[in-house]
Amino acid sequence: MKALLLAMVLACSGGSSGDLTKVDPGKPAMSTWLDGEVSDGGGRLVVQVSVPDGADVELTEPEVEGLVFTEDGEPRVESLRNRSVLTRRYLFTGNRNSYELAALQTEWTNEDASGTINSDPLWIDIGVEGPDVGELADIQEPRRIIVIPWTPIGAILAVLLSVALVLLWRARTRVVPEPIIIRMRPDRKALLDWTAARESTLLTDYERAVELSRIFRTYAEAVLAFPAQKYTTTETLSHLTGARHLPEDSVPQAKRLLRATDFVKYADDDISSTFFTDLDTDLKAFIRSTSPHDWQDRK
Repeated sequence: MKALLLAMVLACSGGSSGDLTKVDPGKPAMSTWLDGEVSDGGGRLVVQVSVPDGADVELTEPEVEGLVFTEDGEPRVESLRNRSVLTRRYLFTGNRNSYELAALQTEWTNEDASGTINSDPLWIDIGVEGPDVGELADIQEPRRIIVIPWTPIGAILAVLLSVALVLLWRARTRVVPEPIIIRMRPDRKALLDWTAARESTLLTDYERAVELSRIFRTYAEAVLAFPAQKYTTTETLSHLTGARHLPEDSVPQAKRLLRATDFVKYADDDISSTFFTDLDTDLKAFIRSTSPHDWQDRK
């Protein structure tokens, strides 16, 4: 009993801490851990996802009441044999207290399959000691007398079987229409995302610059069919320079936008009063010059 309770407490408080680039779990998996020691001001969180190579991944962002999470750098994707490992790092800050990061969820899909994976919950202790596992391990659970109510169980099973047979009969006689999936045009989505980021009062100027870079790369990848989100700025500009039929002003616009946001992200460059106004002009001009005129919302 002591060993069982101790294992349960460790599973709830420690979370998963395995580096998925070093160990192949053999199936889609998700791991979270704290990178280094947590100081009084905060620390670093690492989130990793291992999925089949080429799968699309939708990852929920970490949220804990009382903590503020900021993405630390661009996500990193590593291809290892027949799988890909996505690594995202976050900086978090908060007051002295113990916090519980609930299990994060990731949805993945590719041409052959799809699925959902979850991380383990994780305790984050800032300036305080974590829960005392030893005390819980000594608790003695009283014996339980198990009485199986066979009559009610049999009645419930009979009702469930009848319902299942009715539903099966109705399913065979009913035509289920195919779901309609409406996808937003890449140019419209980019402009809406940028308007929301620019008008948001919750984002800092640094976070707004990071979001602008992400919006540009996502749009360029969707329209020009190259992995702009994985490419470095130099690789992206090199690809745009060699692209056919690209308007002459598009490459200078992309260069100004990517270089300016890189200086903010990696060199802590100061953001001037006209920073976002100038880059807003470059982003909209790039989208106007590269979005096909015959696009329609696709179903």
